[in-house]
Amino acid sequence: MMKKISDQAGLSRVYTNHCIRSKTVTNLIDNGHTMEEIKAVKGHRSNDSVSRYTKRISEKRKINVSHSLTAGLHQDSTKTEVFTVSH
Repeated sequence: MMKKISDQAGLSRVYTNHCIRSKTVTNLIDNGHTMEEIKAVKGHRSNDSVSRYTKRISEKRKINVSHSLTAGLHQDSTKTEVFTVSH
């Protein structure tokens, strides 16, 4: 069935049911939806069952993480802190 749908849609490859479920969950997470919302919409009972589809971090999330880290570096670059360690 998925082969037929992929062919009819003119896709470059055959997408499996798992691919579609995984992409759907990833899109929901990327758009700020909580695990509870995703479970309710997708019919999952546990966070673990949702997490199976999100093992790989999406490109959008990688970029957001990178921007957050970069922003943190720029904010702290004007401050100089000295830490001492006592035994």
